[in-house]
Amino acid sequence: MDEFAHAALLLLLLLLLLLLLLLLLLLLTRASKSLGSALRSVRSVRPGAC
Repeated sequence: MDEFAHAALLLLLLLLLLLLLLLLLLLLTRASKSLGSALRSVRSVRPGAC
């Protein structure tokens, strides 16, 4: 029974890790999107800038 509990705990930890990774990916994609839009707006304001 103790081994089963240990395995369950490990599984739970793995699931939590996966969830955190997914959240991080979502945040990164959202941040990159907002960053890209901001860069685009800056470029439209200053067309002379490279």
